[in-house]
Amino acid sequence: MPTTVANLITALDVKLWGYQDAVTEAQKILALNAGKEKVWLALHAAGREESANWFAGSDPVTIDSGTRFKVLDAAVVDVLSVEAAGIKLHPAGFHKAAWRSQRENATAKVAADLSVLYWLITGSNPATLEIGHELVSNLTVTVYSTKKLAAWSASGNIADTIPEPHHDAVANSAAWNIIPGVGDLQAAALWQRAWQDDLSLILGVAGDRQIAAGTVTKEDYASR
Repeated sequence: MPTTVANLITALDVKLWGYQDAVTEAQKILALNAGKEKVWLALHAAGREESANWFAGSDPVTIDSGTRFKVLDAAVVDVLSVEAAGIKLHPAGFHKAAWRSQRENATAKVAADLSVLYWLITGSNPATLEIGHELVSNLTVTVYSTKKLAAWSASGNIADTIPEPHHDAVANSAAWNIIPGVGDLQAAALWQRAWQDDLSLILGVAGDRQIAAGTVTKEDYASR
């Protein structure tokens, strides 16, 4: 059975040490959302460092004929790759001369006639996918990316968008956020330390995986 936000609220209430009735459900969900974002950011950062990704997904994106760009979903954080059937798509990257050559060519192309179509991500949020050539027909590509997690808004929301082993870290962070508001700074310090331990564990596991994979040495990781 999936874990819901209601389950996290139950775990959080235990950590609030008698103050749970002084906090509304909406405030608890707000604090849990903040904790979720912290855990997501830590896992995402650790994954990027070891060339992995725990929050990747894919979406079809259609670039209309007569244009060279498509605005992406605002939830997209990192674009990992862009693929399409029947055509090679390469990130512009170091291919600046090839990218410029495609951009300067004003003639619309048939996608299948191109050996390579270069792409580039521009803008901030939402980001924009741009291609080198204008095409004579629509092109549907698959964009593999990391996305921000949707906010929890109700106790019935599914909480398993964050891996279950890290649910306690979410609740610890939420307790640290809430308790100062009810005036118990000593208890807040306890949950702050608990969250810092959680964060160390997330980053430590990432370090062990890097060492096991040969990405870095123990000495490299210790010096960071």
